[in-house]
Amino acid sequence: MIYQAFVIVFSKKRYRILGIISMLIFLALYLFSLPATYTGGRIGLVSLRFLNPVLIIFSILFAVLLSINVSFTIFSYHNKGGKTATAGGFLASVITPFLCCTPILPVVFSFLGGFIPLLSASTGNAVQAFIALHEFWLFIAAAVLLIFALYQNSKALTAHQSCAITKGGQND
Repeated sequence: MIYQAFVIVFSKKRYRILGIISMLIFLALYLFSLPATYTGGRIGLVSLRFLNPVLIIFSILFAVLLSINVSFTIFSYHNKGGKTATAGGFLASVITPFLCCTPILPVVFSFLGGFIPLLSASTGNAVQAFIALHEFWLFIAAAVLLIFALYQNSKALTAHQSCAITKGGQND
């Protein structure tokens, strides 16, 4: 099913270009953001010094999966394949890897800790420590979620395309 969706979407030149451009953008983003564990949460040129083979592999994996998901989502959106489901798939595929790979969660928990008396001010640091200790497995979980989003997008896209074909024409 993923292969069918891949052929449907990337048979068109503009979606191949979109996929390549978005992959390069996401790759740069991940190469700068994944080493945040080693930079104290700072994201920028300093991150590049802390890249290692594992972070590079995950950066490439996340960028490829996310760019395919974005291409599938935009294709589905342009072909009117359930705009609500399309938006949900896009948000899930974009937000998931950024939650575990950047200091977003520690910042959110620290912010909540300042307003909710039941949470201590160190909650953000505890979350950041947990993420740092279990980073590899969180990356694996993010990759699995991206693959699941890819599967869901593929299923919706191929179902929509088969309906369009049986109705007498293929959109876009």
